[in-house]
Amino acid sequence: MEIILLLCSPRERSFNRSLALRASELLSSAGHAVRFHDLCAEGFDPVMDESELARGFSLNPLVQTHCAQLGSAGGLLVFHPDWWGGPPAQLKGWIDRVLRQGVGYDLEGADHVEKEWRPLLGGKKALVFVTTDSPDPGDASRLELFWSRQVLGKCGMICGCEVLMDMRGGRAGQRVEWMASLERRLAETFPAGA
Repeated sequence: MEIILLLCSPRERSFNRSLALRASELLSSAGHAVRFHDLCAEGFDPVMDESELARGFSLNPLVQTHCAQLGSAGGLLVFHPDWWGGPPAQLKGWIDRVLRQGVGYDLEGADHVEKEWRPLLGGKKALVFVTTDSPDPGDASRLELFWSRQVLGKCGMICGCEVLMDMRGGRAGQRVEWMASLERRLAETFPAGA
């Protein structure tokens, strides 16, 4: 299976990066074709200007590449820290510019009436890993809802979200357990030979 792997963390030595690199290794060794995108290293521009919105597509080559790859991939894997209850700006901009109308969804119906939402990514699998300093389960629920219902689920994807809580206050050995959890979730979501 072709899998898009998105990493959005500006820290070179972040746990998100460690998770993403390990996921890439595991998926590749299971026979998947991984397209690894580090949004910060690529300099992904999160801003959709008025002309892009009016055109209905982007002239930016990087945005076009991401749209094309997402269309052909069978899966999406996302890693990011929780910044103010959501993803960092570059990843939010990726959602705005790549999961746009015509790629992630379409609107159907006659002119000048309320349109019906039609997801375009049905059947594709997605898995999101979020790290947060928060120990509050309510924060985890909001992040899971954002990805599973408001973004990827709304585009038709079968989505799971794993929120790794209390990053700074976690107990000894927690990161080892999280790496093991990553391995289990990847094997369940993107099995070898799929």
